[in-house]
Amino acid sequence: MTADPSLEPIKRFLAAQPDIRLGMVFGSVTHDRARTDSDLDIALLGDHALASERRAELIAALARLYGRPVDLIDLKTAGIPIARSAVLDGQVLYSRNSGDYPAQVTRLLIDSADFLPYRDRLLKERRDAWIG
Repeated sequence: MTADPSLEPIKRFLAAQPDIRLGMVFGSVTHDRARTDSDLDIALLGDHALASERRAELIAALARLYGRPVDLIDLKTAGIPIARSAVLDGQVLYSRNSGDYPAQVTRLLIDSADFLPYRDRLLKERRDAWIG
């Protein structure tokens, strides 16, 4: 991952949001694979789950700042697979305090160990029933 100078306005914007604890970018932007038609994948952790109006405000503001469409996930409500991808493979842009990111990693690892085996088993049972 390289530091993308075009993300600086995003960092400053997130730091100015009193309800955002952690902001991360993930996906093609973090791996220098972004094309001209790529969106900005961003994961946010707020004090509370983001209301739909707040989410829309953030998406619009981030899209204006970055000049691309924004795909925003709320780490309070995101499913384990996408949250895990964002947190473990993403780049922290903003963290209100030094404990927010490690706490999110710990929560995801525990949730993954608890829930992903059941999810995988259910998906296997469905595949087996469908395929025969």
